[in-house]
Amino acid sequence: MRSTSLDAHLTPARCLAGIGALSAVSAAGTVSAPALLGQPLALVLLSPRLPFLALAGASVRPGLLIPCVALRLCAGDVFHFRLGRSGGDTIVGRRLKANRLTAHRWAVAVKQRVARHEVLARHSIIVGILVRPIGRHLFLAGASGACPRRVAVADVVGTLAYVVAVVMVGHALAIG
Repeated sequence: MRSTSLDAHLTPARCLAGIGALSAVSAAGTVSAPALLGQPLALVLLSPRLPFLALAGASVRPGLLIPCVALRLCAGDVFHFRLGRSGGDTIVGRRLKANRLTAHRWAVAVKQRVARHEVLARHSIIVGILVRPIGRHLFLAGASGACPRRVAVADVVGTLAYVVAVVMVGHALAIG
């Protein structure tokens, strides 16, 4: 794995702080939802939950809503990916070294099994991100060593597909 400037700046502590800050903003948006019902775009930007997104889809122009919500939903994804990247191999490696299992046949066999299925696992994670781009999938992608560009593309495409589908359903429910 190449070291980049992103590796130096996004330490696990900073990633956790970023995720915590976004969670606090989301919680504040959820708590203030009754007061923000008249401003659905503000509500969904603070707390991009499914019911709020469907509500906003009924009253906010899709050309404004879709990119704004997609950006908000993708805001924390780099933290999840980087957190997975920082802890994936290193935790396993440290535990194996601490227990002196690196030379044992069991550890070698596990390592070979993982290596055989590594490509399939990485592609499956990318598909998982396309279908449902959530934090745990991005964490797994980081831990598996998946290509950051492929993960970013899958994340943006999956997020856009999700947002467009929910906005369309919200709009259809408002018309019907």
